Amino acid sequence: MSDQSLKDLVAGSALAFTGTVQSLGQSPEPGFEANDRTALVQVDQPLNAPEQVDLSPGTSVVVQLKDDLQPGDHVTFFANPLIYGNTLVVQEVDRRDEPPRAGRTAARAAAAELEEDAVVEHAQAADAVVRGSVVGLRAAESNPAKEHDPHWWIATLDVDVVARGDVGEGELEVLYANSIDRRWRSWPKPKAGQAGMWMLHATDGDAARLARFQLMHPDDLQPSTLLDALLGEAPAEPEQTDEGDDES
Repeated sequence: MSDQSLKDLVAGSALAFTGTVQSLGQSPEPGFEANDRTALVQVDQPLNAPEQVDLSPGTSVVVQLKDDLQPGDHVTFFANPLIYGNTLVVQEVDRRDEPPRAGRTAARAAAAELEEDAVVEHAQAADAVVRGSVVGLRAAESNPAKEHDPHWWIATLDVDVVARGDVGEGELEVLYANSIDRRWRSWPKPKAGQAGMWMLHATDGDAARLARFQLMHPDDLQPSTLLDALLGEAPAEPEQTDEGDDES
């Protein structure tokens, strides 16, 4: 059994579930040859999995074990998928003999913390991070764009908090690719009034003449609540009021 934290276990695997070993040495999935460390496991409780993976209670999963188990053993598996077939086949990464406290809630909290960590890491690599709302949108160039061009547009942000970078508060023009061509489809496309935490990247080449910064990664817009995590600040304590001030 691993002594890693639940967060580390979730980070090191794509799937997590509590299950009971039904049998050993058998695989109902054609094309996957079973051995003495192949276990057919019934899912008791899903803990962490992508939406497209069915780990609902009662589902059978073939688990290629790291270490021996016996029929009837009830453990929490952390695993990576091997085969998406009629029966899901996974490779065990780690396990816990006891389910994590609060089960799915704890695993989801660990996954959310990992996502937040990834956002903070992405923000730290950005050239500027600001909080603001979109107050203007316009085409950056008047010349007709070709089919596979980025179709550059400029979003004007009204910035009220600067978390990173040499940027002042007030209006800031930011370049973005408005094209839905495959190359540019995942780039953020701001909308009027949209607000949040924006992670900006310095432009270069021809784009630099249009604006100083650009949006270019799907994670470049995040809820502004994540600013606290980036700045390392604790949420503000609510103000205390005198008991006698409440109106009946």
